[in-house]
Amino acid sequence: MQNTTGEDVAMYVDSGATTHMTNTSGNLSDLQIYNGTDKIIVGNGEQLAFTHVGNLNKSDLKVKDILVVSKITKNLLSVSKLAKDNSATLEFDEFGFLIKDKKSGTPLAKGSNAGGLYQREDNNLFALTTTQDWKKSKSIWHSRLGHLSLKSLKNSSSNKCIDVRSWNKVPSICTSCQLGKSCKLSFELRNKIEQILLHKIHCDLWGPKPIESSQHMKYYVIFVDNNTRYTSLYPLKKKFEFFEVFLKFQQMVERQFSKPIKIFQCDGGGEFIQTEFVKHLENYAIIRQISCPHTPEQNGVSERKHRHIVETSLKLLFHAKLPQFLWVEAFLTIAFLINRMPSLVLKNGIPFVKLFSASPDYNSLKVFGCKCYPYLKGKTKFSPKTYPCIFIGYSSLHKGYRCYHPQTRRVYVSRHVIFDELALPYVQTDKRNINVSPHLATFLEFFSTVQNPDTSSSDTITLGEMLDNLTETIAPATITVVDT
Repeated sequence: MQNTTGEDVAMYVDSGATTHMTNTSGNLSDLQIYNGTDKIIVGNGEQLAFTHVGNLNKSDLKVKDILVVSKITKNLLSVSKLAKDNSATLEFDEFGFLIKDKKSGTPLAKGSNAGGLYQREDNNLFALTTTQDWKKSKSIWHSRLGHLSLKSLKNSSSNKCIDVRSWNKVPSICTSCQLGKSCKLSFELRNKIEQILLHKIHCDLWGPKPIESSQHMKYYVIFVDNNTRYTSLYPLKKKFEFFEVFLKFQQMVERQFSKPIKIFQCDGGGEFIQTEFVKHLENYAIIRQISCPHTPEQNGVSERKHRHIVETSLKLLFHAKLPQFLWVEAFLTIAFLINRMPSLVLKNGIPFVKLFSASPDYNSLKVFGCKCYPYLKGKTKFSPKTYPCIFIGYSSLHKGYRCYHPQTRRVYVSRHVIFDELALPYVQTDKRNINVSPHLATFLEFFSTVQNPDTSSSDTITLGEMLDNLTETIAPATITVVDT
């Protein structure tokens, strides 16, 4: 008896078999994996391994301890085990056989002589479910097992839990799986470095920041050179200012380095797809590469640079406990420092060195947020020559330091600055546990006995005046830069 695939599913009663054997575990119950070393010895002396042991309960006969031997071609029932397990007798003649209960003589099963082999007539024992329901294609088992993944399906097949009829060489795509558990594909780690300086620019715009800076900035844009990984950061008040900033950056690159920008990598933000900007790139034959929607990984260079800048800038602000409206100063300082740090992408090379072919001056670096005393030319000979300020970064237009004066909310730029890098005024204010704003506490510490730099020496600042101007002092105002 054969099924639709040509496999013999009949059961043959064999007096020479010491145990029941089958080539599939499809219809067996109480199935257990066999991990021992015993083998089945067949007529030609070959030793065959068996993988599982189970029972068959869907029969009027008790068929127990059936061994699953995948290499046999016939399903065998042991005469001795049938007689013992069922307390039965077996009668054979030239036409067939009959299995009867030993005590009552009731027939239990019968079979016929088929080409010299005694074949059981009722093959429901295995034929109904074994190869028809058990040995199926990959797609059938995939659906039966709740849309199991291909890897788990192969593991189940290798463990002999299921019998897969065929594995397609070309993997099929299950529509239901795509609808139910579609996800982003993995990205290969690519750190390709362009060989030409400023050949490719990565760009992204960040914002809006919940708190405006002291100059009313709420955004910033970065331009990262793929070759050197040098980062240029520009604060913005509004998004539409991006195009104007890009024109300045492009002119700077072409004039200072005599290198045209050839590729511009960005995301699909509105500032990058405005008509004026797109036409400008086309006029200069600059190739525009845009990342797919919801795929920031394709703009990974600038995205990772954003994260580096934001996280490190927050560390500066938290360390010095500076007010958040100074976030632009912190971001510009970090961009200044990142360009002078070794980069793993450059194999510990330094962006500043690769771009300018010169070593940066690390001795000029100071602790962000520390107390400093810039030299200020007094209005009179009796005016103080300096006032306590807070160091907030490095000037991009001068070879000097930016010093913030909290009382007047001015920024002084000077080369002649004395630093007290162990003193962090806002941190010291917090340690005093004064139940007032950090600004007022700092003023109390700094200026309770000093003079106003905008007045004559006779006009001193009193505590009462500070309290009267508390509201005005807390609110951030536009910083006036004074070059001294």
